[in-house]
Amino acid sequence: MSCSYCGAWEHNRVGCSSRKERVNQLRAEGIERHHLLREEEVRRKSKEYKKMYGTPRVCSWCRFPDHNRRTCPDLKEKKSKFLRYQVPFRKEVFDAFKKEGIGIGTLVKFAHNEYDYDIGKYVTTTKTMMVTNILWSHFRWDVARQGVCAANPVELSYLTEDEGYPIRVKHFGISETVLPDPTLAVDIVSPLTSSAVDVQRPSAGWFSGQIDLSTIFHKDLTRSSESYWSGDDHIWAKKFDFFSNVE
Repeated sequence: MSCSYCGAWEHNRVGCSSRKERVNQLRAEGIERHHLLREEEVRRKSKEYKKMYGTPRVCSWCRFPDHNRRTCPDLKEKKSKFLRYQVPFRKEVFDAFKKEGIGIGTLVKFAHNEYDYDIGKYVTTTKTMMVTNILWSHFRWDVARQGVCAANPVELSYLTEDEGYPIRVKHFGISETVLPDPTLAVDIVSPLTSSAVDVQRPSAGWFSGQIDLSTIFHKDLTRSSESYWSGDDHIWAKKFDFFSNVE
């Protein structure tokens, strides 16, 4: 879940430093009527009310009493279940990258639509580009199962700066697992060697899924909001052999 104020992935709106800076700026300028200031005031009054009158203490994950989020048995089971799918998925992703020679430095031909102002319509152009960044944390089995990848994890850059800004693309068709985006056409023209890709191997924490588990199960995620992937995951996963040992 991204921040609804700045769009970043590492925090929510309440903890957003950009939002807080803007609120402080508005106050310093003496501005009294602004939606961010009203939002801050509502949040302050809500905290005061809870402090004065109290609220039943329940787990922020399952909403049941007698325990908290840290000790919630249901949350522990959901995290365990998530990792049971995440671990084989990420192994499959990296094995596919090694097999196809995809890593930072790989050259590809990328076809996409650009608007031609001279003729007044979109035309398809093909450019040679280089993989310059891979956002490993964005490879998640629960997102890939929907046929998309959050924030487009593979960044391609033009070979010269005057050709344009870098482009982030979704999984392109390197295997059935790393689902292709049918709107894009990416051909690998200069792959890396398997050993060169292996040098760029993510940490052991990435493969185990532990390194970003707290971000995925962030404090605002509840049992009801995660149910979109946990309900029928076994149905989707059956078509992949590497999920065959998941219980």
